[in-house]
Amino acid sequence: MSEYCDMLIIYDECDQNSSIAAKEYAARFPAKEISDGQRIFAFNKSVRETEYTMPMKDLVCRGSHARTEENEEAILLAKQSY
Repeated sequence: MSEYCDMLIIYDECDQNSSIAAKEYAARFPAKEISDGQRIFAFNKSVRETEYTMPMKDLVCRGSHARTEENEEAILLAKQSY
């Protein structure tokens, strides 16, 4: 869950430039692999369109307990603070 929060925060810090955000994410979290800016862009677009912070494929894989109101609020609060 923190990975998604980190992606949103870095995307906003990089003036919503997904290519720059992907490079910054890789620099800050070298152990976490993300292929390119498309993942960050797609996730941000999904959050803005659906207001869900968990991609639907993750909800299916992890079960309905993964997306809770508490998790949703934590990410939205973190995003608002930046």
